[in-house]
This record gives sequence, C-alpha cells and structure tokens, in this order.
Amino acid sequence: MSSGGQNFSRRLKRNVSWIFFGNVTYALLQFLLNLYVARILSLEAKGLVDYAASWITMLTAVASLGYNGMITREMTEHADRQGDYLCSCMVSYALTGVLCMGVLQVIVRLMNPGEPLLYLITLCQSTSIVFSSLNLFVYWYRFSDHADTAALLRLLAFALSALWRVIALRQPDGLILYVAGTAAEALIFGVFLGILFFRRYKGSFRYSLQIAVSVLKKSYPFIFAGILGTIYGQADRIMLKSMIGPDSVALYSAAAMLAGALSMIPSSLIEGFRPDIMEYKFSDEKLYLKRFRQLYAVIFWASIAYCVFVTLFARPIMMLTYGEKYAGAVGALSLIVWYTAFSYFGSVNNMYMVAESKNRWVQIITLIGAAGNILLNAVMIPRWGIAGAALASLLTQVLANFIMMWVIPDLRSGFYNMIRGIALQDIR
Repeated sequence: MSSGGQNFSRRLKRNVSWIFFGNVTYALLQFLLNLYVARILSLEAKGLVDYAASWITMLTAVASLGYNGMITREMTEHADRQGDYLCSCMVSYALTGVLCMGVLQVIVRLMNPGEPLLYLITLCQSTSIVFSSLNLFVYWYRFSDHADTAALLRLLAFALSALWRVIALRQPDGLILYVAGTAAEALIFGVFLGILFFRRYKGSFRYSLQIAVSVLKKSYPFIFAGILGTIYGQADRIMLKSMIGPDSVALYSAAAMLAGALSMIPSSLIEGFRPDIMEYKFSDEKLYLKRFRQLYAVIFWASIAYCVFVTLFARPIMMLTYGEKYAGAVGALSLIVWYTAFSYFGSVNNMYMVAESKNRWVQIITLIGAAGNILLNAVMIPRWGIAGAALASLLTQVLANFIMMWVIPDLRSGFYNMIRGIALQDIR
C-alpha cells in the first residue's frame, strides 16, 4: 500500500466535501421551506401530507428493490458495464414503482374510508416513487469522482420545485399543487442527472434482465430491510393518525424534523466513505476496518453533542422555529432527537454487512426492530401520545443497532470494531 493510502484518499476527501456541502445546503433550504409550510397549513392539512409521505417512504423501500445498497459494489466489480447495471436497476425500480402506486391507493382507501382529499394527496405524492428510480445515477457520479455535479444538480432541482410549492401555497386551494411540487423535485433531479450522465458516459447503457435478477439476488435482503426499516421509521406516524388524529402526526413530524436538522452531517459522511470502504475491502483489510472506526467515531460524538444541545433547549428551539401552534411537540423533541442519532448507526452497520457478504442479517435485525417498534408504539402511544411514539422509536434503534450487533455471533467482530471507534481507538 502506498504511503498516500494511509491518509484519506483524494476521492474520499472530494466525495465527503461535496456530499457534505450539498446535503448541508439542501437540508437547510428544505428545513426553511418546511417551517414556511408548517406555519401556513393547518395542523390537520400538514398531518395529512405527512401521513401520506410516511406511506410513500414505505413503498419506495419496496420499489427500490434494495438496489441502493448494492449498486456501488456492483459498479466496483463490473467497471466495464456500469451503464448496463445502472439501466437494468433503474428500469426494474421504475416498473415496481408503478405497481406500488396502485397498491398504495388500495391501502390508504381501506384504512381511511371517506377521505377523498387524502386519496388525492397520496396519488400526487406517490409519483415520486417512480421518479426516484433516476436517483441511482447519483451513485455513478460519486463513484466516478463527480459528487460535485450531483450535489449542484440536486440543489437546482430543489430550488425549482420549492419555487413551485411556494407559489402553489399562495393560491386558493393550492394544497394539491403544493403536493405535486414535492414529487416534481424527484423528476427534475433525475432528468438533470440523466442528461449530464449521457454526455459523460461513453459505454453501453442497456437493460438486461439477467443483470437485474443477478443484482436482485444479492440485494433482496435489503428489500425486506428497507420495508421493515421504514415500518419502524414511519409506523409511529401511521399509528398516531389511527389512534389520535392527523394533528398528532403534524406535531410529531415537526419534532422529527428538528431532531434530524443536522442529519446531513452523518449522512454525508456515510455516503462519502462508502466508495473507499468498498474498494479497501478488496485491497487493504486493515485500512478498510480503520475507515469503519473513523466513521463510527465521528458520527457518534457529533450526534451526542447535538442530542445534548437539543434536549436542553427543546422548548425555545420549538417556539423559535415552528411557533406556539406546535408547543405540544416539545416533549417528543427531547426524546426523538436521541432516536435520530442512534439510527445513523444502522446505515453504517448495513454497509458493513454488505461489505462482509453477511446481507442475510440485515433483514433479520430489521424484522426484530420493526416488530419491537410496532409493539412498543401500540403500548406507549395510548399512554403518552407523541412522546410515547418517540420513546418507542428510541428503544427500537438501541435494540437493532447496538444490542443485536452484539447478540449475533457472526456480527460481533463488527460490533467490537464499532466500540473501538466510539472509544476513539486506532482511528488516526
């Protein structure tokens, strides 16, 4: 290994820098837009939009077929056919997305009879499931050292859709136009990515059923993990609407938004480290494990600092951002911020299981987490409302992302490596 290999690679630095810049800027703009929308819409209307978004997040996990977790590795192993792998995964993703749109309409109508406004909101938003298939281009940009292009295109797409949404909210009965604008963002971003991709990529870009199936055989654990992961990430909102009403969904979503206000930091680090980790797995095992320790260390201590700050100043933060209308979300914010922090470890753990070809454990851990979350929500929501939902989610994340990594012998070496990273051992 060259001396330069002992330091952060050029690609890692560039990817992390641009992903971080793009995610920070995007999250800040999205946060400001969310505050604007929350202050204009009633709690009921905001709750319906958030409720539909929770279902869409679940179905997107189904439509993606787990490709998001495997595409970088596949492009690493099949560098001469990157375009074919992208095309095959995108087409399969999009077709499954169309099917998911229909399934979602059936689910929402059965669970919420007599709510035509909710049906229309869900239909408009759910088109984003299909459009999101184009986002697989992002992994090629990052792998090819063009993370800057993807970051800038994402910001441009957001700016255009945000303008649409702001104008829509100023129109009489503009709620549906606003919702359509949220889905349009995914389409605009995907089109921009595709245009520049075909200008830069000169290889083959053809659909292959054989490739789609071969990737699916490797990624299928992530389908279940994605579904189950979104269940215990979104079940709280769905159960809140059923047990309490749409207002509680709006309050809970506000707390979750503030809790994840700095989520772009760990997310950027995870995505920035991914190409290096996958490459070093095949070339330098020692440096590969060190990358994981570095990632765990930064995510853990940055999250702890943010959690302490938000817990101490939950009320003034809520009043300053969302206003008195959302005062009922203060208690939930103090709890849910800790859930958000621990959830990032799940993403790193999943990356570890992919790299180690231990994908089967992803679905098992997520199944346990999803079942535990639903059970805890069923017990805690009737007693403590949105604070109960927040506590249920926190306990679930600790179970899935820490306890299970130690309980399963096959993953215990990864758990010990994680603990070494948190303890700041051998990360320099």
